[in-house]
Amino acid sequence: MIAAIVALFILVVVAFAVIILLYMKVSQLKGLEQKQQIMMREMDQLVSAYLVEMREENDRLIEQLQQTKPKSLFNEPIAAPKSKKPAAPYVPPMPAEDEVVVETLLEKPLVPKEVVTNAYMSQPPQKKKKTFDEALQQAMPMQAPAADVHALAAEGKSIEEIARMLGKGKTEVALLLKFRA
Repeated sequence: MIAAIVALFILVVVAFAVIILLYMKVSQLKGLEQKQQIMMREMDQLVSAYLVEMREENDRLIEQLQQTKPKSLFNEPIAAPKSKKPAAPYVPPMPAEDEVVVETLLEKPLVPKEVVTNAYMSQPPQKKKKTFDEALQQAMPMQAPAADVHALAAEGKSIEEIARMLGKGKTEVALLLKFRA
C-alpha cells in the first residue's frame, strides 16, 4: 500500500514537471512569435519608407519633366472636316518589299532627350563606379560594413550621417542597425 502511494506521488511529481516544461516551451514560442511580429512591423515600416523615398524621387523627376514644354504632335489641335459628306476611309499606300516604313510619331519622342538628360544630371552625384575589387568585396559576405555601421551608431551618429560617411543608402543603414547582422 505504501509502495503504491509512493509510486503515485512520484507519478504526480513527474506529471507536474512535464506540465511545467510544456508551459515554459509554450511561453518561449509566444515570446518568439511576438518578436517576429515586431520585426515584421519594422520591416513594413522600412519598406514603406523606401517606397515613399522612391515615389518622391519619381514625382520630382516628373515635375521637372512637366516644367519643360515638349514639342509633340499630340499637342496640336485636330481640325474637324468642313464638308458634310462622309469621307472615304483612308487606305495607306502599300510599301515596296525593300522599303522600310517608319511612322513619324515614333521618330519624335514626347520629351526631348536633352531635357531628360538634364533632369538626371541635376541629381546630386551618386557613388563613383565600382572597381572590380570593390564589387568583389560587396559580393562577399559583408561583416566589416555592418561593424562600421554599428561602431558609428555607437558614437551617436545619425542614420543619415552614417549613410553619407559609408556611401550607403539610408534604408540599408537602418536595416543593418535593426537586424544587427
